[in-house]
Amino acid sequence: MLCGFRTATVLLQAQAAQRTTTRITSCRRFQSLLAAQSFFVSPTGLDSNPGTILKPFATIVHAVASARAVVGPVAVLLRTGTYYLENTIVLTPQDAHLTIQSYNGEAVEVSGAAPLPSLQWQVYNLSKGSMQIFESANDVYNMGAGVDYYGKTQTADNCSDACMARKNCTAFTWHSIHNPGDWPLKCFLRTDGFWQPETQANHTSGLKTPPRNVYVADVSHDDLKGFTGLRVNGRRGIRARFPNGDQETQLFPDGWITGGTKWTKPGSTSSARTISVTTPNRANESASFSSYEVGVGGACQGQYVPPSGYWCLDSPPRGNYKVRWPPSLTYSSGTLPRTWPSFKPNRTVINAFREGHWFSYAFLVDQYDPAHNTLGWSFGGFQGGEGADSAGEWNVENVFEELDAPMEWFYDEDTGKLYYYHNGTGAPPIDTVFEATKLKVLFNISGTQAAPVNGITIRGIKLTGAALSYFEPHGLPSDGGGDWALARSGAVFIEGSQNTLIDGCKLERLDGNAVLVSGFNRNVTIQNNEFVWIGENAMASWGYTSGMGYDVPAGTGVDGTDGNFPLGTNVINNFIHEIGHFQKQVSCWFQAQTAKTTLQGNICFNTPRAGINFEDGFGGGNLLDSNLVFNCVRETQDHGTFNSWDRQPFLTTVRDGTPSFVPAINEVRHNFMINNFNPQEAIDNDDGSAYYLTHHNFFPFSTNGLKNDFGGHDNTHHNNVYINKGGCMRICDQLPGHTDGFYNNTCIMVSDGEYAGFSCGSPKDHWPEMHDNRVYSPGASATECGKSIASWQAQGHDIGTTVGAIPSDDNIIAMAKSVLQM
Repeated sequence: MLCGFRTATVLLQAQAAQRTTTRITSCRRFQSLLAAQSFFVSPTGLDSNPGTILKPFATIVHAVASARAVVGPVAVLLRTGTYYLENTIVLTPQDAHLTIQSYNGEAVEVSGAAPLPSLQWQVYNLSKGSMQIFESANDVYNMGAGVDYYGKTQTADNCSDACMARKNCTAFTWHSIHNPGDWPLKCFLRTDGFWQPETQANHTSGLKTPPRNVYVADVSHDDLKGFTGLRVNGRRGIRARFPNGDQETQLFPDGWITGGTKWTKPGSTSSARTISVTTPNRANESASFSSYEVGVGGACQGQYVPPSGYWCLDSPPRGNYKVRWPPSLTYSSGTLPRTWPSFKPNRTVINAFREGHWFSYAFLVDQYDPAHNTLGWSFGGFQGGEGADSAGEWNVENVFEELDAPMEWFYDEDTGKLYYYHNGTGAPPIDTVFEATKLKVLFNISGTQAAPVNGITIRGIKLTGAALSYFEPHGLPSDGGGDWALARSGAVFIEGSQNTLIDGCKLERLDGNAVLVSGFNRNVTIQNNEFVWIGENAMASWGYTSGMGYDVPAGTGVDGTDGNFPLGTNVINNFIHEIGHFQKQVSCWFQAQTAKTTLQGNICFNTPRAGINFEDGFGGGNLLDSNLVFNCVRETQDHGTFNSWDRQPFLTTVRDGTPSFVPAINEVRHNFMINNFNPQEAIDNDDGSAYYLTHHNFFPFSTNGLKNDFGGHDNTHHNNVYINKGGCMRICDQLPGHTDGFYNNTCIMVSDGEYAGFSCGSPKDHWPEMHDNRVYSPGASATECGKSIASWQAQGHDIGTTVGAIPSDDNIIAMAKSVLQM
């Protein structure tokens, strides 16, 4: 850990220095804007004003309309304050060369929320709390970190009193005198909100109903129409839920029901129409994923837009992951602490992990039967790609009866009443700022490939208040070639543009995707921004393809030669953290049907899944350079800090101007990826991934170094430094001419064992290129395919590789600095 934290500090300091330089540059750009035509906007202005600095407009949309009358570059300069948008700001080709930015660095916030001023709060429920007692119930059957041993008490009532007296106690279990051994009279207190008692005689458990400080206000006049998010002084409120938890700060398993649940197996669906493009193919490169294959309709009909993709096939070649999910669940008695008399269909939401923890579902509950402990739904589940018969841990929200913890809220859309649990004495203070999320998209920059929007700049603005989008229509990026499903939506939506710039902004508490780059785009630049508290992806890029004559839905197909995709996107010097509060298969940067992206100098951390995800091998030519990525895969598993798939071949001209399935090389260099939490590898080249050149990186704490599986090929690692819990490389069998390379690397293994595994029994022309690696382990001992390295070198393989004892921390730091060019 020593070398990781030291090096992280140095790199962070370097990043901070880069940001200082960028801020100076931004100031110079602002000064140059003053020479252009400018319109000023202020929350205290009037749209009847001329838009000058002394008489500014009141709204951004009016300023944009006025700017359209100007020939040439024009700036909309925003004065201090918050701008609540009535509607999405739509920028089209007639807005070419428009800049929208804060004036002279003033604090400006553009919000998709609606303010709720002058709320008249009335007392709804003020109580001291109570304890609901359950006999023959044991809530500490499986003890964990959230269980405290209080001591022995003579009665269950004494144990209950101890729980009531302790503020953070949520439940208790008392063992009667009739228990064996040392268990009699023991009292245990839970502090983690866990409530899934096992039926067990001679035990008494209690579920604490905490004190209530709930107030109600009438907001019917605000015409909010079922809003999904509340902001309280800028922070997210918590929709009334069980188990209690704060979606911003909780980390799995906190806030999730972890047992006592039976998921209903999904039923059969109609058959899909199969599209298989066998000519051209890439069978000469790999035995896996050589042809483009999708299903149309079938299980995807009515679930995805368009209803087409790899996982829509009746029998996807990758495995039995055809699109499906459970339609209902049955929970054990005691799993939920109370019934819900106020339940109404299609308002309560269940969030659940897919089995295997690859992504999360959201279901809109329309069936509730407390007599049989069942919950069911007809809508939702399409937030991921790969199907499953079951699901995992879950929680439930937007339930009035679960309004029992500070910062929780519930909006009754029938009565227009807002209920809020104030975390303080008395009613919420009159100066508390309440806002309801309203818009999902704040800025929509939209043109076409034939008539793109050119030269839009958004700079120096805080963007916030965008609403949830996980129930928006989802599609399968890469035509299902990866695991994801995605809504083609973002707080900043960009489609059909050239030279768009998002610079120096703070994107905060946006409940869906923050930025979505869609379809035709050229040279979009997203730089010097901070993304924080984002509900889904910080940034995502997703192009369109065509069918090459095959009958597939518009925007899909094997053919990407028409160029209707993002090309040349630059993602530079962004600070990205705290993402994935409402969906768990999300990343700092995601791309599908996208090519020649540059990711450089970014810091990405605290994500539930991979920090960076490439859904396919489309076009290639991507560059990952000098990024710091850590604290990833915190709530999921079977993933890397960087992840890629390549199950679907796409025809593009990116590599050399001629149509080909072979992409340009993707280069990964000078990155520092700390693989703590659950990542398998720093670079997880999964399922057919190919044509990666990974060099001069520092990868501490992986379980493996070079990875290729399910037909992956043509991936080379050289001059990297790894600190691995497992070996240094493990790859699948590969065809001659398309093998991997692993050379000039430094691999430090924390235990003796196998350093390399490949198709050892295959002919030599299937073997990877390996030589001159430096392997270190505690006992200066390592093997290769179960044999000593010397025995392989005797066969002319892996010449120059050495094995030694683990070097000192100072030497490891020096190695890391060398490859990172520090």
